[in-house]
Amino acid sequence: MQVLHQRFPDAHFAAIGPAGEHRVRYAAIALSTALQLRTGDPKPRFCGRGGFGAVMGSKNLLAIVAEGDDPRPGPPSPRLKVKPSSR
Repeated sequence: MQVLHQRFPDAHFAAIGPAGEHRVRYAAIALSTALQLRTGDPKPRFCGRGGFGAVMGSKNLLAIVAEGDDPRPGPPSPRLKVKPSSR
């Protein structure tokens, strides 16, 4: 993931390892975190239920790079309404 981070510095990643490439039934997907990319810490988060790493491997998809603007900064959408408390 650090190699991907060097190429795409403002992105996050979902990648598989050798188990996914060999279509092991319980292969997981490794997900990057902001702290991991900032510090170089080699501890990604994993989503491993259902063997989706093997599904990505069967499609010859080794990694997904997601890059875009962060929609959170700024005021909330005017379409959102606050529900009054029932207490």
